[in-house]
Amino acid sequence: FLPSWLQTFAAMQPFRGIIDIPCRLYTGLIPVAEAPLYIGFQLLWTVFFIWLGKTVLTKGLARFEIQGG
Repeated sequence: FLPSWLQTFAAMQPFRGIIDIPCRLYTGLIPVAEAPLYIGFQLLWTVFFIWLGKTVLTKGLARFEIQGG
């Protein structure tokens, strides 16, 4: 139902790895030989979000100031 360019964009989003990829692996729609590629895709997003969280936390803590203590 979506244009091809939007399908490509949606396939690259991290939300696909939450339900779509595990279900497709479980049901056999993704062959076992391709499983490392899809798991690697999920790991890349995981590493990215961990890095982003640490960066935001570090910058936030650098500006944090406790008053009177």
